[in-house]
Amino acid sequence: MNTSAVPEPQAKRSRWIALAGKGRIWVRQHPRWTALLTGTLLLALLDQLLPPPIPDISADGATVVLAADGTPLRAFANDR
Repeated sequence: MNTSAVPEPQAKRSRWIALAGKGRIWVRQHPRWTALLTGTLLLALLDQLLPPPIPDISADGATVVLAADGTPLRAFANDR
């Protein structure tokens, strides 16, 4: 029986451990990128869990249609 060869599952596991170690090194070497990525992921998660409230358009009392340059074209009174 040859015991010097590494079994296949152990070899796969050691590859993942090596990749995880490289990831930790990258995180330590790039703290700004890590903070930016972590902050972006946190904001995306919070946006999905706690979305901002949709404003009530009936509280304004009217709807204004604007042109591309920002000038009002038409004002409509809301029926509500």
